[in-house]
Amino acid sequence: MKAYHFRGILTESGWLENVIITVDSEGIVSSIQNSTSKEVEKTNGYALPGFQNAHSHAFQYAMA
Repeated sequence: MKAYHFRGILTESGWLENVIITVDSEGIVSSIQNSTSKEVEKTNGYALPGFQNAHSHAFQYAMA
């Protein structure tokens, strides 16, 4: 597991400041904490949730 410190993250409940996000070996978030007691990789930024890639070229199939 790896842990990363962010200045802030955007969650469903709003912004959280000075948090540690722990991820497993597959990159899936396993915990979000307000503690700085772990040895973490510090980032100088903010984290936003990922967005779905809804890009499609289906119209090109219809045109062909």
